[in-house]
Amino acid sequence: MADLSVECSVLLDATPLKTSSTITKRGQSFDVNWRAVYHSLETGGGYEGLVSFCSIMNMPCLSEPAYYKQVDSILEALEAEADDEMRSAGQRVCAHILKENGELNSDDVLDAAVYFDGTWAKRGFTSLTGVVFAIAVDTGEVLDYHALSKEC
Repeated sequence: MADLSVECSVLLDATPLKTSSTITKRGQSFDVNWRAVYHSLETGGGYEGLVSFCSIMNMPCLSEPAYYKQVDSILEALEAEADDEMRSAGQRVCAHILKENGELNSDDVLDAAVYFDGTWAKRGFTSLTGVVFAIAVDTGEVLDYHALSKEC
C-alpha cells in the first residue's frame, strides 16, 4: 500500500488516503495488487508488462512469486465463476427442453443439441494451446469447455 495524501492548496491541510484494503482471504495481499495482476492478464502484458508499467510510474512492483500467487488466486476465482455460469446454463437448457416437450419431466434423461467451437492461441500450426467449447443450440450458451495443449 502506498502512502498517498491529498493536500488543499488554500488551507494547506493534508488528508491521508489508503490505496486499497487488505484482502483477508489472501493473507497480506492488497486489493490493488490483485487488480493490477488481473489487468496484466486481461491485457496480455503478463508479469513483464506489469514490471514495465510500475517502472514507468516510478513505483515498486510485486515480486514474481507474489505475482504468480495472485494469478493462481484469480484463475481459481474465474474457474469457479465459469463453473457456476455453465451449471446455470445447463439448468436453463433443461428448462427450455422441458417447456418445448410437454411429455417429458425433469426426471427424464434429456437430449440436448450442442455444437462445438474452438480456437488455438495463434493461427497456423505453431500454437501449443487452445480451447474448445460445447454450446447449446437452443440457448446459445456455453455448457462446457476444455483447454487443449500439444505439449501434454
